[in-house]
Amino acid sequence: RAFFFDPPACRTDVQQKDRFWAGKNAAEGYRGERALFVWNNIHRYFLYASIIVVLFLWYEAFRTLFGAQGFQVSVGSLLWFLNIVLLSAYTFSCHSFRHLVGGNKDCYSCLRGGNARRKTYNFVTRLNLRHPQWAWLSLFSLLATDIYLRLLQTGVITDFKIIG
Repeated sequence: RAFFFDPPACRTDVQQKDRFWAGKNAAEGYRGERALFVWNNIHRYFLYASIIVVLFLWYEAFRTLFGAQGFQVSVGSLLWFLNIVLLSAYTFSCHSFRHLVGGNKDCYSCLRGGNARRKTYNFVTRLNLRHPQWAWLSLFSLLATDIYLRLLQTGVITDFKIIG
């Protein structure tokens, strides 16, 4: 369905869906992800691996704050934190993550911790509205961070310390 934008993926606003669907309902056009497109669901499994990678990147971001001389903040560490914040926003705004935190529940008041789960679901829903923007921003921040780190490793530039 994402390949044909019918119905549009990564959207949560019903009015936006109605505008894009142009009057279609489930009985008329959308039959779910069947046959070849069932493989489209594999991204849900890659989400779990992505979460693990993001956790490792957060760990590495905090490691950039502690060098041989102790606590220090540099341009590289700020760029690393910007990168991981944008990657986290992209990862945790995925509609598969929405399903994971509460999209598969019909009654939040029937669950233990249901109110917190509902609030988490609503927060992820607000993030999800900008999922494509998070993708582009995280892509460009990843490129900038990689170039900066490569220039540091080759000795072309030095990392400027802000605090340290």
